[in-house]
Amino acid sequence: MPAQRSIAQSPFDNTLANIVLRSCDNIDFYVYKEVLIIASPFFATLFSLPQPPPDSSSDPTPAAADERSPEGLHIICVPEESEVLDYILRICYPLRNPTPLTSLTLIEKVVIATQKYEIDVALDVARADLTRMGAKSPVWMYMLSCSHYLENEAKIAADLLRHKYYPQNRKAPLPGDSAFVRIALEIYDDNYGQLPAILLYRLVRHICFGEGKTFCNLSDSSSTEPQSGNSQDSDAPPTGSIFLGFVALLVEHPADILLKSSDGVIIPAHKLILRLASATSILSRLDESDCVRQDGIPVVTLEHSADALTQLIYACYPHPSNSPSKYQPDDDLRLFHVAQSYDMSDIASKARSRWSAQAKLTKDPLSTYLLTSQNGWTDEAQDAARQLASSRISISAKYVLEMERAGTAKHYHALLKLYDNIFVLSRTYISNEVASQRNRWDISGEAWHDPSYAITPSIAPIVAFDALCNHQCYLRRSHSRQFIEICDPPYPPAGGDIETHPDPPPLSIGRMVDNSRKLYNKFMEDVTHAQL
Repeated sequence: MPAQRSIAQSPFDNTLANIVLRSCDNIDFYVYKEVLIIASPFFATLFSLPQPPPDSSSDPTPAAADERSPEGLHIICVPEESEVLDYILRICYPLRNPTPLTSLTLIEKVVIATQKYEIDVALDVARADLTRMGAKSPVWMYMLSCSHYLENEAKIAADLLRHKYYPQNRKAPLPGDSAFVRIALEIYDDNYGQLPAILLYRLVRHICFGEGKTFCNLSDSSSTEPQSGNSQDSDAPPTGSIFLGFVALLVEHPADILLKSSDGVIIPAHKLILRLASATSILSRLDESDCVRQDGIPVVTLEHSADALTQLIYACYPHPSNSPSKYQPDDDLRLFHVAQSYDMSDIASKARSRWSAQAKLTKDPLSTYLLTSQNGWTDEAQDAARQLASSRISISAKYVLEMERAGTAKHYHALLKLYDNIFVLSRTYISNEVASQRNRWDISGEAWHDPSYAITPSIAPIVAFDALCNHQCYLRRSHSRQFIEICDPPYPPAGGDIETHPDPPPLSIGRMVDNSRKLYNKFMEDVTHAQL
């Protein structure tokens, strides 16, 4: 039974209009084509197409049957809710603008609709509502803006967050990795966990370091699909050692199945080989009624490119262990996805193992982590994360292209949680060691009040250790001397301007230098066993 239709509120209840927009919740909006044509290039194009003639019958016809209203007006069904349509149409009509939106969820729906229908005048009003609401929820404003390429609003939200964490906007020591991680964990929300990791990275970099000229745009080469290392044109037949190697095989054993790629290339193969490779989902298509034949051989149409299918067929056939392959290591990632789509688990497993082994030798650990996390390879992701966390690399300065095309904010957040756990661990190690040497320090009778320990650069080994704990050191210059704070100060850094920060007394750490190597080795052992 068709859902009960309702008519929208005034002025969209005027049956003298000449078109009806029906929302997804079955509310009919009677509107004028001329208004939509002026406001929206999308509707201008739509209405320029040939329209069906009006119904000449005097009897009302149900709209669900022929998409016409009781008045005989053509109905356009749209996926938007009535609340969204009402807001947009009131802006398009010569009326007072609707009440400003107070829900970020509704603002996002309006932004999506106005961008889809190219109604710029309504989009501008929605952007103003977003900016006003963003003062209360700047993180949401930032992520919503980046999701829909609203660069100006993303910059406003990022500036609001920077001012929140560094309100005085004064010259101060730059935050280190620990502050970067802490802020990222504070502002993260699972509601935008599926957005690219680069959006979270850029935001926190801007908060900590004032960077960020652009936030929304991704690199031209970014893609959510695995990239092949081959440059072969997908419109050309597959070439190289595999295709030429088939020639001799096909002369002696003619193909009994043809695989047609998504780009129209025919690839010969053998049913027996495919069956041995567990390609049952491919072979099952031979029983379909629409299966065509070419020269008496059945043709199975598949959803992947010629290059991807050629690599899959190559993996199905046996090869000498020393035979060369035209495929690059990164192609194994694509092979994994193609094999998985046809439930060829053995080939997928081998591709995963080859790629993982090669990635340890050639890939950046952050790239490996993001790619393996995207594919759900938990063990490989754990290994890559620990390798990255135990390196000398500063996570706050670490960028890889996979942050744009593979890793999500959720994956990046999990990595930063591991870093935070390691920071806590390193602070415990160092603080305990410093505390054990307190009685050896000559502080000239002055009381110790500072919760962070200031030490001179003369203790290079422990400074190096702290740097290896992912740059937890903070530099502070006072009276032309440099001091390093082992424990994180609150942010913004306490103690006034760095030029007037009082000189802490010189400290001697005694055996701390000698024990630093043992301390570091024990710390690294614990890092190795850290879990995401």
